[in-house]
Amino acid sequence: MCGIAGIYQYADSGHVADQQALKTISAHMRSRGPDDEGVWVSEDQCVALAHRRLAIIDPGPGGHQPMRCRFGDHVITFNGEIYNYRALKKILTGHGHRFTTESDTEVLLRLYQHYGHAMVEHLRGMYAFAIWDPHQRGLFIARDPYGIKPLYYAVFDEQIRFASQVKALFCGGGISEETSVAAEAGFLLTGSVMEPHTCYRDVHCLPAGHSMWIDQTGYVEPKLYLDITSMFFSESESTVVSSNSAEISANAFSDSVQHHLVADVPVGSFLSAGIDSGSVSSMAAGALGSPLETITLGFEEFRGFSQDETVLAAEIAASIGADHHPRNVTRGEFDRDFDDILAAMDQPTIDGINTWYASKAAAERGLKVVLSGVGGDELLGGYPSFSDIPVWRERYGFLSKLPFASVFADYLTHNAGFLPLSPKAFAMLKYAGSWGGAYLLRRGLFMPAELPGIMGRDRAEYALDQLDIPNCFEPAGNSDNSYNFIAATESRWYLRNQLLRDTDWASMAHSVEVRTPLVDLELTKLLAPMVAQDPGKHWLIDAVPQPLPDALLNRAKTGFNTPIGEWLMQNRRLDHWRQYSHLCRRHVHWSRRYAVCLHEIFFR
Repeated sequence: MCGIAGIYQYADSGHVADQQALKTISAHMRSRGPDDEGVWVSEDQCVALAHRRLAIIDPGPGGHQPMRCRFGDHVITFNGEIYNYRALKKILTGHGHRFTTESDTEVLLRLYQHYGHAMVEHLRGMYAFAIWDPHQRGLFIARDPYGIKPLYYAVFDEQIRFASQVKALFCGGGISEETSVAAEAGFLLTGSVMEPHTCYRDVHCLPAGHSMWIDQTGYVEPKLYLDITSMFFSESESTVVSSNSAEISANAFSDSVQHHLVADVPVGSFLSAGIDSGSVSSMAAGALGSPLETITLGFEEFRGFSQDETVLAAEIAASIGADHHPRNVTRGEFDRDFDDILAAMDQPTIDGINTWYASKAAAERGLKVVLSGVGGDELLGGYPSFSDIPVWRERYGFLSKLPFASVFADYLTHNAGFLPLSPKAFAMLKYAGSWGGAYLLRRGLFMPAELPGIMGRDRAEYALDQLDIPNCFEPAGNSDNSYNFIAATESRWYLRNQLLRDTDWASMAHSVEVRTPLVDLELTKLLAPMVAQDPGKHWLIDAVPQPLPDALLNRAKTGFNTPIGEWLMQNRRLDHWRQYSHLCRRHVHWSRRYAVCLHEIFFR
């Protein structure tokens, strides 16, 4: 896990890459890679690549980056982990390729030499990388299909710049300070910025599952090589759940966890009182030869109440023989840390603070790598959205077909803030009739008709048109199975733009790599068609080699609870929401108030 950056002055104009700008960009990402740093510059100085290293695989000098191929001239800067690199290395060795290190980075270089751009079809892992090809005078950039690892770029003055963080890229200079109205609206709608947009108009996110080739003719639009939504529709209608399906799924879960344990440093695990993290921790503990270190967050406000995760987490840890470490977070600590949290937050988000503290706890234990149970709800149908969205479409979908329903819904949403009802109650008139609209109702933070009151009418209308709300939430694919639509949409939007992005910035702030065994390409390919026929967490529970505590299995799903929302609303710096009368009502959720405060900080 690292930070990468680069500048390519692609036009033959006599200009060279700004090395000082690259050093500034790299310096901003120091926490992503405190173990090592490097810069490589081409002979003509038109290309410069930088790297910040968190040493995990081949942690010695052999893994130094940017890495230049010793049997060729290609150069790579790489962020992430390739979990099947040993298998790929064996295949490439059979084709005559020679290796001088034990790193997965060198495997990527050889893979590019052997397969070219098609190399991405062979990768299992989380990654964002750039490879300089001197023979074609081009830069090949790619990002993993789930979007676990970020990559941002800007094109101006006949050059392309890229980096692992938006703020780092901006610090390099040359980029307009003008913010993106699409990013602004997307954040207010969903609580996170919707890719490929970023806070800045001229900075873009390379979409997940895309690659990009830039040569002397100029940059090329990102090219899709794998859309994960297709995996939720592939063969799901014809798949039959058979007597050996449980064994197949158990092997698939175990295989994913074992691949995510590949490291040359100790691996720990985040452990809450939930089935996903409990199962991942149990399987990891069984696969390791030494006790697994587990981390659980606790809060004094929850002590003695059902929201306290530490009690059940300790029981799970004891049952799997883990070396368990509960970590208490206090209001005072949060107040002291809040400025650091905002500084680490690369783009505005209403989530991620819990991961920031869990990663802080892991770093205090000296852990560089930690497993997480994130992604289990998307894959196994664990969210309320899997039941709510089909019901809403069936019960209320007809309302959107009534004359003037859309106009009436917008009017009520915009003007009825004095009523003790959620704006979603009125928006149901307009959006319940489609999958995308119903998803917006379930996941939306603000409704589209509320945006003019925050952004201004012209900006809001322009942004909504750019985002194509709510049609953008309609997954591509045909199916009669609601699981396919919802799993694909949750994975493409909420998991990618919120959970995975928050996990990245929050963990990297503490130089900790978080791995997600339930967000795995091979696991999804195999399991999604079976889960579509029988959704539920039983697939994961049955995969655990030893039974989890009954208290965990019988516990009602509550989500991860923290008092952080209450703490945020008591922060004197976060009082901008008081300017909106409808947000001052008692029934308003803290996340809506927090969002308008972050909106003020990031976009104003």
